[in-house]
Amino acid sequence: QLDPAKTYFKASSGRLMRYIVYAGDSTAIRRSDFLHVSVHGLGDRAESFEEYHQQWSRAGYTSLSVGLHGSDLDLLRQEKKARGQLRLVYDFNHQVQDLVELLASQNQSRVAISSHSAGVPISLAVAKELRLRGIEVAVIAGGPFLNFRTAVERAINPEAFRKMAKDAVMSPGKLKERIEGMLKFFLTTALRDHFEKIAALKGRPLPKEDKDLLGVGATAIAMGLKSIDLMDKSDPLGIRSALQGSSLLVLIGEKDKVIHPSSTRRFGREMKAAGLYVEAISLPETEHDLFEIPALKTFPTAHDFFVASFGRPIFKSTPIRSILRYLR
Repeated sequence: QLDPAKTYFKASSGRLMRYIVYAGDSTAIRRSDFLHVSVHGLGDRAESFEEYHQQWSRAGYTSLSVGLHGSDLDLLRQEKKARGQLRLVYDFNHQVQDLVELLASQNQSRVAISSHSAGVPISLAVAKELRLRGIEVAVIAGGPFLNFRTAVERAINPEAFRKMAKDAVMSPGKLKERIEGMLKFFLTTALRDHFEKIAALKGRPLPKEDKDLLGVGATAIAMGLKSIDLMDKSDPLGIRSALQGSSLLVLIGEKDKVIHPSSTRRFGREMKAAGLYVEAISLPETEHDLFEIPALKTFPTAHDFFVASFGRPIFKSTPIRSILRYLR
């Protein structure tokens, strides 16, 4: 049974998506008007960016934290009970469709999306659909999941990767199967460590059964991204063409061990070449958890970026960095 204290959105498909609403402080003075939304990555949940959202609330903004399919413990428990096992893949298109429906139901003309890691490709696809509906959108991409190959290269020990490539010369058909198997193993085990770390920092330890459920769910989210490649210049998702003229802020954790900073910078350059208004901000001594532990550091830049995107007519002819300096 689902916790009645939690909020779930029922999409037209019948699928449920968890989200948390953080109400804005009515006494705060806002410099622009928009709905702020966060979309997490692998290993995180709707609750993960609580401190970040509290800062948006104190600044006067209503803020939504969305839990991707495969990230909510109650839904995972319900699914396991009903099916006997968890699914192996959470479809990328289902994530996008249901999130678009949720955000469109909020009746907002401006939506600001803070996205992290695997939440970045989902958020960009959502931004495309919202823009087609006439909704203004600006996106922050923190440590973006670019494609499966990038994830594999970072996830698998280089020596193991070289051995697999050598084996592939002898048996090419098995390479893909072995890569996927190792990546699934990495995700399931590494994400358990991630849950331990976050739970310890917040003083909320998770039982082993819950960590196992979340690990399998996160791996299934990743499997839904297998065919997604944000670096593909042919733009199969139509994201680059649909978001021309939109604002994108790329956050680079210089100590990021999951998505290499150089890959994130290249992503920013390619999106800028595609016609988006892009600025890349480097965060020294920051790892992959860009919206969790360093929330106090991330929030001012995120806030100023969204205000500049929606509230300043000079934005489209002035570099974002100049506006951020001006606002501070």
